[in-house]
Amino acid sequence: MLVGTLSDMFGRKRLAIYSMVGDGIFFFLSGSMVDPLSMLIVRFFAGMFCPIPCAYGWVIDVSPDPSVRAKRLGYTTAFIMGGMFFGFAVAGVVGEFFGLLYAMIIPSILAFSNALFILFIVPTPKVEIERQKKRKAANGGKNVTTREKPNPKPVMKTGTWLSVALVNFAVGLQVGHFTAVSMMMMVKKHKLTPSGLATFNVSTICVMILANAYFFPWCYKRIGPYLMMPLFCGLAGLTNSVAFYLEYDLALYMGLTIPSFLLTMTLLPTGQTIAATLTKHLAPNAVGTVQGLTRMTFDAGKTVAPVISTALYGEGNGTLISYLWVTVIMVLAAINYGINGKKDGGAFNIQVRDTNTGNDDDDKANNGIGMVEKDIRT
Repeated sequence: MLVGTLSDMFGRKRLAIYSMVGDGIFFFLSGSMVDPLSMLIVRFFAGMFCPIPCAYGWVIDVSPDPSVRAKRLGYTTAFIMGGMFFGFAVAGVVGEFFGLLYAMIIPSILAFSNALFILFIVPTPKVEIERQKKRKAANGGKNVTTREKPNPKPVMKTGTWLSVALVNFAVGLQVGHFTAVSMMMMVKKHKLTPSGLATFNVSTICVMILANAYFFPWCYKRIGPYLMMPLFCGLAGLTNSVAFYLEYDLALYMGLTIPSFLLTMTLLPTGQTIAATLTKHLAPNAVGTVQGLTRMTFDAGKTVAPVISTALYGEGNGTLISYLWVTVIMVLAAINYGINGKKDGGAFNIQVRDTNTGNDDDDKANNGIGMVEKDIRT
């Protein structure tokens, strides 16, 4: 959230560079840690430089058209989640053969390379330049040193955003649970090596990319976010518990959990897109802040789940309750969104329909894709 708020105040490009440099430093330091407490402290500070809210804010800034915005947020999420699990796979193999330091040097180099790429190659967004010009003009042509503090409260007070936050938290729970329990089960019950786990992670990466880059835009256009959020969250939650009974057969387990994960992964960009629409209308100066808060609810679930699920799972025998508690929260989040997702008058209903009008100029303006933001405030 911190990077998102600062990017609202000081600009996306500047904060993207700073966060990449910070990530690079703390990734390198992580490889030098010799005890769990030191590693925890270093990773905490690394998290403060997380560039994801800034990236989402940047995408939203350069995507005024809602249809394009949804698609680009899907691609962005695909790369973020795909890179995360690809990193797990690479780190597992490199760490097994060369040690932790070398496993952390790779992302450190990538982070510094990204900082240089953004600094010298990526242009400053036009929206950001216009924003700076307006500040300067409002100050009599003088350079502005003070920054307007973002105010996300108008968005956070809506039932829509609160419902999105709860679904995001539930999605984070499933991702954290799936990652921790699946790894434990595969190692203890099926004796998979780090290389075998890397293969499993690669298959998960493929599902994430498909879900966010292709399945999400298709569903968003044809089903719409109001149905996607409760339907997919509820289905993913229910299949999560069914997976417990398939642990004995790895092929059956993967055959159920991978499609379930496909549904879950579409919810993350859906929530970010809904939050973006709310922010554009209710708090345009807090895009990065709201994206950070929305993402933070997912990360909170992803952090909590491994601790609880692995404790409930036991020493490898497995317990139904270690799956069931995630299912209960996901189903409750789905029900809540169905009831409150567009209930309050301060929210915006994002409707999806075919906007091909037959007029070439109009269709060019909206890309022929049916994404309409309708104000339903009463």
